[in-house]
Amino acid sequence: SKVMERVNKDSAMQVQVPLKWLPFTNLLQQHTERLPTVVKLNEITKNAGRLCGIQSDEEAHRMVEFHHSLGLLLHFTSTPALCNNVVVDVEWLLTVTSALLHPLSTKNPQFSKHFCLLHTHGILLESLAMHIWSTRCSQSSKLMTDER
Repeated sequence: SKVMERVNKDSAMQVQVPLKWLPFTNLLQQHTERLPTVVKLNEITKNAGRLCGIQSDEEAHRMVEFHHSLGLLLHFTSTPALCNNVVVDVEWLLTVTSALLHPLSTKNPQFSKHFCLLHTHGILLESLAMHIWSTRCSQSSKLMTDER
């Protein structure tokens, strides 16, 4: 079939992945409710040996980057403030980010000017982010204030 021809030609489908990475993939796909929203990269590298038999930090980092490329987690290596954090609940990040783009009406008039500033000039004040995200997820303030 044409679908199988396309799959066979697509270079992304031809990536060889070590089988020992599969327990990590399974954990991300099936057990996200047991995982924290954000995990420190060093926690993943520390537990990669136990979970997957990975002995080096380099291989653990390659495993994280592979799963990032699949969209199963988010790891931003080019941003120093974020490079030590791995978002394992991508849906959570989309939810809190969408709250900035489509904010719920707030009963606190203090934030109406903040929303206007965000939407007209692209300036997000920390107080507005904390207000929105604290109502969405209890771990959001930890993500924002960690490693400042």
